[in-house]
Amino acid sequence: MSTLSIRLEVNVSSLVDPIFYGSLISICLFGICLSQTWTYIHSNDDKWPLRSMIGFLFCMVFGCTILDGLMLHYYFIVNFGNIPELIHITPELTTFTFCTLIIIVVSDLVFASRVWRLKRVHWIFTVIIILTAVGALIPGIMLVKGIIISPNVLSLNSAERKIQVGFINILAAISQSISTGALWWSLRAHMDEIEATPTILQRLSTVLINRGVLLTVCQVMVAFTYFSHAERLYWAPFHQALAPLYFMTMVSTLNTRSKLLDPITSTSMAQTESNVPGASAEYQRENGPQKLADLDLEVGLERLRPVYRVNNNPKGQPIMTQSSSSVSLVVNQGSVLAVQRSNYEVSVTPAF
Repeated sequence: MSTLSIRLEVNVSSLVDPIFYGSLISICLFGICLSQTWTYIHSNDDKWPLRSMIGFLFCMVFGCTILDGLMLHYYFIVNFGNIPELIHITPELTTFTFCTLIIIVVSDLVFASRVWRLKRVHWIFTVIIILTAVGALIPGIMLVKGIIISPNVLSLNSAERKIQVGFINILAAISQSISTGALWWSLRAHMDEIEATPTILQRLSTVLINRGVLLTVCQVMVAFTYFSHAERLYWAPFHQALAPLYFMTMVSTLNTRSKLLDPITSTSMAQTESNVPGASAEYQRENGPQKLADLDLEVGLERLRPVYRVNNNPKGQPIMTQSSSSVSLVVNQGSVLAVQRSNYEVSVTPAF
């Protein structure tokens, strides 16, 4: 009597390779997130609501990185070679998906507020950005709930899951495209107001490409690969990279503001010299570094104007009228010098 032995060979790498490479990419991107966050901490003058939001998102991204490590530990150490467990969706992956969803929605809402405060495009664009962001949240919650109920890879191939993933990523991609276009258009309206415009537009284009195009392509790739073969997890690397990419590009955009501010403030300060007695010291007090630091960098496009105060002359008697190609000034006792029209009225910073 002979015994028939059957050798079952399964390519384990085909099941978990996407998660492995996705975790590796995500962990590497988190290093860039750390660098951008460190720069933001030491260079921003934002108010506490935005700072708190950045801190919250950083904690979420940090949590996603920890979950990546836990998934690697589960699949490659605890259950290495255990085929039934390799098709099981772990609680770590489900939590990771929910955290990524929160990061996407919050980031879109932050940029919707920037578009609104710039006030250079119609308000309907801000509404569309908000609606698409919140619209992505609803199917996202349904997706997470469905994965909790049926935590296996085969369930991902159902039509319901594909519809949910499609709505999440397509709506997020639309939100990215509109917010990127609105920000670019808002800043383009001021391209002729400052001499440093070419440099600013070049930096702005880099930021917009990094954030808008990159994130839109990543969202589309998640949807495309999920529709093709959801059970093979080809979508996992793109999905795992979304959280650090959203945070990294947003903080990079916020960090760019300080670079845009440097040439503008130096130009405006250089063009505001005057021979009016007592004007120079008052200008330093009103528009010096401390005043610039107090400007709300998130409120539209602030105007930097010179302010002079003269208190030594009889009331109503003009002291000096100074005219030039750039400014016309009249000073009286107790009055604040009014700028009728100035070529050195410049935008301090975009409302990123």
